[in-house]
Amino acid sequence: MSVTMHRLPGNSGKPVATKQVVLGVSAVDLYLIHNPRLANGDITGLWKKLEDIHARGLAKHIGVSNFNVADLKVLLKDAKIKPAVNQIIVHPYVYAQQKPTIEFCKKQSIAIEAYSPLIPVTQQPGGPVDTPLAAIAKRTGATFDQILLAWNKTKGTIVLTWYHVAFEFVDDVSE
Repeated sequence: MSVTMHRLPGNSGKPVATKQVVLGVSAVDLYLIHNPRLANGDITGLWKKLEDIHARGLAKHIGVSNFNVADLKVLLKDAKIKPAVNQIIVHPYVYAQQKPTIEFCKKQSIAIEAYSPLIPVTQQPGGPVDTPLAAIAKRTGATFDQILLAWNKTKGTIVLTWYHVAFEFVDDVSE
């Protein structure tokens, strides 16, 4: 099992180390800034806090989520540690919009973790991707889900599937 924590809106007041005890881990595998808006105009300052968490051994890796090319350029300008990953939404309906970020991250050796890869069939069925999915499914015997996951893999992404746990932590990096 991999433990990923996001820096989310709000503040629970519980420091990262406290959450690790509750989770039963000595360090989280990945600690992310959930969205660049959470930096309140100071992406560099917030990133430095994550670098400190990493330096103290509380997170094995640090990264970002929902960052575009402009956000990443601001972060990388003064970063001592490059983000390990950028979690972004990736599926056929948003690929053209996300392609510049995917290509930039590839050049910077930042892995892309693709979330919500199944939206075309789970939340937006009946759209333009259904016809090609049906043709591929008929030809290969694969399900629509399998085809979309494979499509994401061909784009060089790490596909994230959703698993909802009974609790959520709202992280505080001000420890």
